[in-house]
Amino acid sequence: MDQDMTTAEPIPWTDTEEYKQNQKLWMNTTSEIFEKLSPYFPSEEWKMKEELYCEAADICTDKDKDLLQLQSISSFTDSNKKRELEEMRKFSIDKEFQALLQADNRRKANQKKKEFEDYLNTKDFEYYVQHTRDQISNPSIPPKKKKALSNLLKEAEQAKWTPKHKVDDDGTLLPDSPLPSPLPKITTKSPKSKSKAKQEAEQS
Repeated sequence: MDQDMTTAEPIPWTDTEEYKQNQKLWMNTTSEIFEKLSPYFPSEEWKMKEELYCEAADICTDKDKDLLQLQSISSFTDSNKKRELEEMRKFSIDKEFQALLQADNRRKANQKKKEFEDYLNTKDFEYYVQHTRDQISNPSIPPKKKKALSNLLKEAEQAKWTPKHKVDDDGTLLPDSPLPSPLPKITTKSPKSKSKAKQEAEQS
């Protein structure tokens, strides 16, 4: 009968009441830190940093597997000891927050670079090639530079080269890159019609 009886699955430690109390302790400290700093955050960064602080609290709770914070704060009667424990919690949260913030900044920088490279690939390649041809036909361009530009065009034709391969690591364009795409022309009335209207107004 003992073999036939199904043993109940153990409750995950993250679902235990002790873990939830410990998590609340970390989250309360996080909320206290964020409440003091949030007035200094730009409005566009406020939500992002709040999410990072909450994630930092979760990481600290997960690392506190022995629930030491909860056990210690319940056993301390000395106010100095409690204050020391609070400072340790704040330091741990800030450390995790800074690591998350650096990772998020790297992710955004890589995403920005990728989007810039994709923009060059999908929109400005033909404009880039035409700009290069215009430079080659420009009499003011030195012969040495014209030769380098001609080699770039040959490379583009032979190896199906795209500007993505000519972007610096920091996302900036290499030399001989095209100017920004020109804005669409705005149709306006001709100068003659304006002067004629002005004359009629003066006569009247």
